[in-house]
Amino acid sequence: VDAVLSKVNKSFEMSCSDNLLDSMRFFRDYLKENPNRIYLPNDDYTFFDTLFAQLEQAGPQGKTYRIMYYGDSQIEMDRMSSVLRQKLQEFFGGSGPNMIPAIQPVPTISVVQRASDLVRYTVYGDATTRRAPHNRYGVMSQFSQVTGNGSISFTKTNHSGAFDKAKEISTVSLLLGRNSKGFTATLKCDTLQPQPKVLAASDSVTLITWELPANVKRGSIDMKGNAEIYAVLLDGEPGVAIDNVALRGCTGTIFTRINEETLRQSFELLGTRLIIMQFGGNRMPGISSSKSINKSINSYMVELEKQINYMKRVAPKATLLFIGPADMGKSYNGKMGTWKGLPELNDSLRVMALRNEVAYWDMFHVMGDS
Repeated sequence: VDAVLSKVNKSFEMSCSDNLLDSMRFFRDYLKENPNRIYLPNDDYTFFDTLFAQLEQAGPQGKTYRIMYYGDSQIEMDRMSSVLRQKLQEFFGGSGPNMIPAIQPVPTISVVQRASDLVRYTVYGDATTRRAPHNRYGVMSQFSQVTGNGSISFTKTNHSGAFDKAKEISTVSLLLGRNSKGFTATLKCDTLQPQPKVLAASDSVTLITWELPANVKRGSIDMKGNAEIYAVLLDGEPGVAIDNVALRGCTGTIFTRINEETLRQSFELLGTRLIIMQFGGNRMPGISSSKSINKSINSYMVELEKQINYMKRVAPKATLLFIGPADMGKSYNGKMGTWKGLPELNDSLRVMALRNEVAYWDMFHVMGDS
């Protein structure tokens, strides 16, 4: 195990030479040959240039560009996304735990939250979750209905695994839709006098924001009226935000069930510039037990292509990155081995992603060949 870990860690080493040409050559080779690289469509190493240029200008321009990170239970509790958030915010600016749903049934390490007098509806989940009589579930694949009165509260995290940037909250926003006339949202926190926002009736998606004079430890949003609450944004200084949407047990084929116009309006208001999709592992048991593994994989690829094309329509300004499944162990006659069909699934996901102009990160091979 130590030898495998050493090999993997060494492959991540990216050292620059004092010579600019040598450094350029090193990174170009890394992007084309290293197993830990992000596979880029047509091996175009300028694929993310537009994204990085926007992120570099976000702070100076006083803007926040967002990265939507959709995944299965691998990203629950903000595990992987919190690391990415901290690193990118250190480099490009930005802070806060970023986007959260009004009601979060799975605690996260990055913020403490509560809600009252709201009803939660989700597009995906087990038999205990509610389905709405429509499909306006929003960018977090869920929404909470407020009818009359409701509140959402948040507190800066003290979790030992939380990163420092996630604890800096100085901008609070509410993403909502289908609000009644006179709908009022009032932010109360420890650094600002209560700030009510009163809205005219609207069937569209609306983003309301409170700029705070200093970082807050805790706050609450009290609401009066009727509205669909799609998300709460807990941000900070301008820069980049990483929004975690963990979908336990999901295979990544649920996005086309969400209202297209609701998503399009939301991504535009939010300034979403990168969408990460991390799926595949939950489809593995069905593929492995199938009589025809290749047929089952091909069927899955068709479903995922529909989701990718849909995302491109609703978020035309965003770049897409797909993260494949990690290695998964299963006992075969008392010996542990990789799930049957997983290498083939991983290869098919990479080919499918690149064919559709989507970057791909091969987590299966990043874990090593041994």
